[in-house]
Amino acid sequence: QRNSADVMQTASSAGGARRHNPPVELPQTSATNFFEEAKVEAKEEEEVRRKFNRFATKHPQGDPSEYLTFEEFCNLMQHYECTGAEHWESYFYSMDRGHDDRLGFAEFFLGVCAADPHTTHILNSFTGHERSKYIFDFYDIDRDDFLGRDEFLRLHSDLLKLQMGGDLDDAAALQESVNKATELGLYDKSGNFHDVDRELFYSFIERERMRGTSRLFRFQKSILTHKTAKSGRRHGSTGGTPGGAHRIAAVEDDNASDTETLDWHALLLSAEADLDPAALDPPDSMGDGGQESSS
Repeated sequence: QRNSADVMQTASSAGGARRHNPPVELPQTSATNFFEEAKVEAKEEEEVRRKFNRFATKHPQGDPSEYLTFEEFCNLMQHYECTGAEHWESYFYSMDRGHDDRLGFAEFFLGVCAADPHTTHILNSFTGHERSKYIFDFYDIDRDDFLGRDEFLRLHSDLLKLQMGGDLDDAAALQESVNKATELGLYDKSGNFHDVDRELFYSFIERERMRGTSRLFRFQKSILTHKTAKSGRRHGSTGGTPGGAHRIAAVEDDNASDTETLDWHALLLSAEADLDPAALDPPDSMGDGGQESSS
């Protein structure tokens, strides 16, 4: 029986046909803002606004602005088949930057452009930085502006499963994620987990200590029809945030059964059982840090 390292090595050496490779770019960019870098133009905005208006509610008390409630957002997601129902709440709250339980058009438009499967992800630039904010908020299930142990490990497990194209089971992905958290110094010598704030999370990405985040926070089907036609790429369930076999079973998710939650935590306890106290150090992201080992 192969261990997780064997699985990851096999998946890395296998053909790339089953792996989703979002448009990630590392070179310098001449763009001056997110939309320019993402190559989103006025015709895309017009198309998204038309779709937004179809489901949006007029603001009460005569305000002409429109917004989407959570229910309306879910109806829109379902109609355009952007992503599975188990992800609607996480997408909604990650886009709700006003924290008022509604999405104005500006919030919605920026969010769907960031989540589009064809939006480029340039490290240390507009698209990479903006999308990293959404990724953090997507996995911040309890909305406390930190990634706790479960939230961080779910994020990294999903990342690994997307990288491996389905060749990594839950137990192996979780074990590798615990190993990564240990490498990043997120467990102290007593085995307690240090919550990850936004600055620390982005430092891991910026310094390439955590790779592959460009695959996260991706719709499985684009809502930007003009951009879709221009890119000429197929949409498929392999795109972006895990769905289907890669389903996020967040502890607070109403769609996750009690059995799934208990099973996940049983795997987590097993993965943490072999933590070596001698290898546990506090996070070093505020210092110079080191280069990420290949993962």
